[in-house]
Amino acid sequence: MEFVQRSSFPLTTLHLDSVGIADSDLVDLLRQVSTLENLAIIDTTTEYKYSPITEQFIESLNASRKSSLRPETKPLVPHLRSLTLVTSAEAFQDQLVMKMVDSRWIKPTSRRRSTRKSPAVPCLRQFTMRFCNREGSEMEKIERQGMRAVILWKQ
Repeated sequence: MEFVQRSSFPLTTLHLDSVGIADSDLVDLLRQVSTLENLAIIDTTTEYKYSPITEQFIESLNASRKSSLRPETKPLVPHLRSLTLVTSAEAFQDQLVMKMVDSRWIKPTSRRRSTRKSPAVPCLRQFTMRFCNREGSEMEKIERQGMRAVILWKQ
């Protein structure tokens, strides 16, 4: 973390594959790289209880709400455009994922209406979530509204 703080380099892409890091440490790292636009976290080799892709981590990515890992109002990774998460989790609160994506997405109908508050961050353009050990669920597709969203289940 000290290296990241000292160097203040404009990192735009981060790909973590099978990196053993706690969700809270990952949030701390992401706080330091506010220039990040593309984030991929692939975590299929560790047990879910040791994975950084937790429900608390998903909550921390919500641009319009505080979370237990991000108590401040400033959004985490404010310039995020592409997000890929691959996890071995067998259970997950799908609504948390949908709320997080919604907080980073302006629907085409919302652009015309002034009643809905726009997210405090640029629109997320691509979202991929893969559950390697899980069958499909009721998570709805949002691709029809202009975002490339891919949700993959156990194959």
